[in-house]
Amino acid sequence: MVASESDRSSRELAQAYESELLARTGGNHVVFTPCREMAIEWAIAAVRLRSAGQKFKIITFVGNELGQTLACHSASGFPESQADLGPLVAGFVHCPWGDASAVREAIDDQTAAILIQPIQTANGLQMASTEFLQELREIADTNGLWLLSDESSFPWGVSGALDSQSSFGFEPHARILAEGLAGEFPLGVVIWQDQLPDALQTHPLLQTLPVAATIATAGQTVLKDLNEESLQSVQAVAAMCERALISLVDDFEFVKEIRQRGILFAVEMDIPVEPLVAELSQHGEAFRTAGSHTLRIQPPFQMTSEDLENLVADLHQVLQSVERAADPTEEPVAGP
Repeated sequence: MVASESDRSSRELAQAYESELLARTGGNHVVFTPCREMAIEWAIAAVRLRSAGQKFKIITFVGNELGQTLACHSASGFPESQADLGPLVAGFVHCPWGDASAVREAIDDQTAAILIQPIQTANGLQMASTEFLQELREIADTNGLWLLSDESSFPWGVSGALDSQSSFGFEPHARILAEGLAGEFPLGVVIWQDQLPDALQTHPLLQTLPVAATIATAGQTVLKDLNEESLQSVQAVAAMCERALISLVDDFEFVKEIRQRGILFAVEMDIPVEPLVAELSQHGEAFRTAGSHTLRIQPPFQMTSEDLENLVADLHQVLQSVERAADPTEEPVAGP
């Protein structure tokens, strides 16, 4: 009896989390998996099973990084990371980033889907334009394809919104989410904006375990924290950071460009950034690499002006040390 009540409680928690997740994303169906890679693998399998394997090709893009399984490596757009893997999973067609014409030309009678990362987190935080994303949806609809949006490598809500239309200006058929969904717990989900066909919902190769009660509880806590007030805070933090970081291009010759989507910032440089990240990591977790020459800055969702001043001061200090090492006679640049 105790086990039965526990099972019922777990199911109720999972169902409540599923309902709230769909309500917040505007989706119609959600699939829970243990991690990011499993969510991507599930989406790949669903695409192929839709036509019983008759249509199996998925168009993806150079610069995509999709995870650590063999299928994910095969779908990713980094040939150097595939070189020693031997035969890859067949069926992935890689198009140049941002080239809708190449996508149109790549479609044949075996093409089933397009898999896009709106932000390429391993390729310099390249950010797809709204026009490109909308054109991909038009191409998908015209050719009877599914458009899948992999948003699993950056935190959900980082743009200050939770739905694709507000975040990126387009509507994919399905979204793949993972990072930060359940706090520190691993979780990957596929959210279908349209209703997933019944045949796929019940297909034996697409069955997954119910989300655990602990993870469902953590996920509900995240949803509670991502309320309207906190999302407005994200937008405010993004505006503050933009004003503080934009001057880096003028202050340091080796800083070439600043790109931004919400509180996700890319600082493009003409020097390798890994040594900078190693030094900046002593000041917190806001700094990461996003490719060999791109610094990824991801402030917390809520941040005071004092916190921002400290973050920018730390960054200026490290960049000034790089500048002085390159030219010992250079005068230090004053911080903000």
